[in-house]
Amino acid sequence: MLTQRYRLKAFFTSPQAFIHRYNQFAPSSSPFFLDLSSQNIARAVMSFPLKVKELLQLSDYGVQKDLIQDSTMQSDNFIVCRVKTGNSSQVTIIDMADPLNPESKPISVGSVIMHPSQRIIACRNASVLGIFDVEKEIKLKEHRSNAKIVFWKWLDEETIGFCTLSNAFTWSLNDNSQPVKMFKLLESLAPHAIVNYEKSDDRIWHAIMTGPRPNVTKEVGIMQLYNAASGYISQQLDGFAACFCKYTFKGQSSPTTLLVHCTKSKTNPHNKGKLCVKDMNSGSIQNIAEEPFIFEFEDDFPTFVQANLTFGVIYLASKKGIVHLFDIESSMRLYSIRFSQIPLFAVTSSENGGIIGINESGQVLSVTINHGTMLKYIGKTKPTLVSMLYTRWSAIPKSPKKPLPRKKPPRVTQRPVVPSAPSLALYDEPPVTAAAPVIPTAPVFPSAPRAPLMIPPSQIHLYAMPPPYSPRDETATVKGPKNCISK
Repeated sequence: MLTQRYRLKAFFTSPQAFIHRYNQFAPSSSPFFLDLSSQNIARAVMSFPLKVKELLQLSDYGVQKDLIQDSTMQSDNFIVCRVKTGNSSQVTIIDMADPLNPESKPISVGSVIMHPSQRIIACRNASVLGIFDVEKEIKLKEHRSNAKIVFWKWLDEETIGFCTLSNAFTWSLNDNSQPVKMFKLLESLAPHAIVNYEKSDDRIWHAIMTGPRPNVTKEVGIMQLYNAASGYISQQLDGFAACFCKYTFKGQSSPTTLLVHCTKSKTNPHNKGKLCVKDMNSGSIQNIAEEPFIFEFEDDFPTFVQANLTFGVIYLASKKGIVHLFDIESSMRLYSIRFSQIPLFAVTSSENGGIIGINESGQVLSVTINHGTMLKYIGKTKPTLVSMLYTRWSAIPKSPKKPLPRKKPPRVTQRPVVPSAPSLALYDEPPVTAAAPVIPTAPVFPSAPRAPLMIPPSQIHLYAMPPPYSPRDETATVKGPKNCISK
């Protein structure tokens, strides 16, 4: 028997997907077994404050299981995958606006990342970096590093950030300049793997995040902050994931630069987490709020934190596929759900106010806010926030829905010839032939084996139908209800 806890956290992208996952744990002999006719139960489960949807599956594009985690997603516009065909390898670019038409390029390099919005691709092979224009098929820039590059990503539309074992660099796309060394990494980061690099919009604050060490428990994460305006490393903080954002709080005339980061408790229970919001405007770090929460698994840790300024919320995603939603002004946790039963390796923000993640099986999943259901839920759990959230979300203009691309029908070069069909000719009266007598419908359906035909609406409909044409026989009678028409 399924527990209520699993039913609420079951992975669902459609009613059929939920029923399939449910039936894996409920045998067919169990009274809790569901079939596809029980979609009303699945739809009720899907009406959560956070909506989960499966966008696509990377294996459908020919990506092998051992290469799924080599896929990269720098934004919600493109996904880049490595595919092996025989002894050769190629790169497949999936445009999320047109996923049915992927584009393949004969590129065999170690790592590939796509520009957040343009059809520009960056390739890395050992210590060699190259930027190419996919449409024009030309090389834009190239750089050979003297040290091994351990991490890289697109920081924004114009800049690539990458780290070696000892330094952090930025590389501009617009000019012919070479990468610029920003700062030196702390020695305490050396035992850890660098998992992310973030910067503020004004390019003053930079942050390097590291992941947990393998086979080491009770890790809290290490972050390094750097202030480019003053040219000094501000300090080392605990945390696995962080982001910078500018938000105008109620009663303020100018936006405040915020640092949002998440860490885990150093003491038992170790599965306790904490979201921290800090003010960075004054050049120093001032703590604004801290919101504790619980990780469901002890070995889980945060991998993604992003603030959505349109809706005024903060998304926090963990390695085990759990997403937490926080209010940016009060830092209070609004809702949590596990949207993937399989660990995630890539998460990014989406233009529709949600997030998109890829798990290790190749599923691409999206999480968005179900605003009506969310307000009802918050009204029961945190009634003080309902009015503020309703006012904020109601002021957001609704973006028009983009029409789906329509495929043009195939061009017909020759009009098809329709053969004549004398048997379909219309007659004033049915032709009298020696055909076998036809049994009317009404007397037959009560003996039908399928139960759906016995429901009252079907009975009323079938009883009211006239019998089919049969050879005219004035002596023939049809037994049935009074409203059954017979000839």
